[in-house]
Amino acid sequence: MKVLVLGFGPAGSSVAIASPNDIEIYLYDVLERPRSFCAGGLTIWDIREIEGYGPQFKKAINKATMTYAKEAEILGKSKKARIYINAKDHKLKSLGVIINRRIFDLVLLKEALKRNNVEVLKTRLDQRKYDVVVDARGMSSLPKLPDDDIELVAQAYVDVGYLEPKLAITFWKDLSKTGYFWEFPEVKSGILKVGFGMSLKEFRKRRVDMRKILEKYMVRRGISGKIVEYKVGRLPLTKPKLEYLYQGMFKVGTSACLVDPLTGAGIRYAIRSGFMLARSGFRKDRYLNDMKETVELFGKRYRIKKILWQMPQSLVDKSLEALEKQFNILIDKIDPAEFPQSWLLKNFY
Repeated sequence: MKVLVLGFGPAGSSVAIASPNDIEIYLYDVLERPRSFCAGGLTIWDIREIEGYGPQFKKAINKATMTYAKEAEILGKSKKARIYINAKDHKLKSLGVIINRRIFDLVLLKEALKRNNVEVLKTRLDQRKYDVVVDARGMSSLPKLPDDDIELVAQAYVDVGYLEPKLAITFWKDLSKTGYFWEFPEVKSGILKVGFGMSLKEFRKRRVDMRKILEKYMVRRGISGKIVEYKVGRLPLTKPKLEYLYQGMFKVGTSACLVDPLTGAGIRYAIRSGFMLARSGFRKDRYLNDMKETVELFGKRYRIKKILWQMPQSLVDKSLEALEKQFNILIDKIDPAEFPQSWLLKNFY
């Protein structure tokens, strides 16, 4: 069997790494890496799953890690609306890592090319010469989505010098009703990645300057330093459907809208979908069945996103206060992204 994989980010490289030896894999890509917007955060739960797919993935994480996050906080507007987590309190090495995506992608590609059945094409060949075509092109090949399900994201790379290994997530509705702000430190480089998201629908309604919003946030948070780089991008924070995973060709990762609608996390699910497709032997029914649970999970996360985006600031603050104890009680047992799920659905849906 000959398989053409369009795109060799985490999803495409995962297809190549996990494919059986008797399947010929041809990788083709022409776009800059990384293709999809990425803040580079991986939780301990992301890491545990990704490393479980093989030593190649563990190597990529180790090579690309810029920060081992020791502390994290989730903030609202009021002083009481604060969830604080310290890895030391839970006897954890870290709460997660911040990676350099370019390094991560490059290491995975190199690991894929160590296999005798994998080859990178310099010129795209006729797709009809292949038995299977896999779309791993990310944002460039999304299905048509409503404006409310497209998140615009902006991120500044701020040279602040010395950094503590501490993450922050902030919900400030006056600046963005349909997203949150993040602060991800790259301790090794002294760069603080400060970013936020806003739905395309809100952006078109308000016609705001996203860089000015980001700068206003930085002033409020007391973040100073030179902005050495500024990036904008888009993410599909939608409710995926099984039909997105096969549309005349197999789709994996962001191409299939496999981005967490609540957090915007995509690396874990890109690798999961690539691995599952290869494991299925490129059989449509098996691949869709293996990914059914993920699609259903995203459906629940999508409902939570809708709840959060519609909440006034006062309710966001009260929710953070109510969830503070649960975060620290359950951190060792449950993926942090799961914490608000049942509570929010029970109280607000």
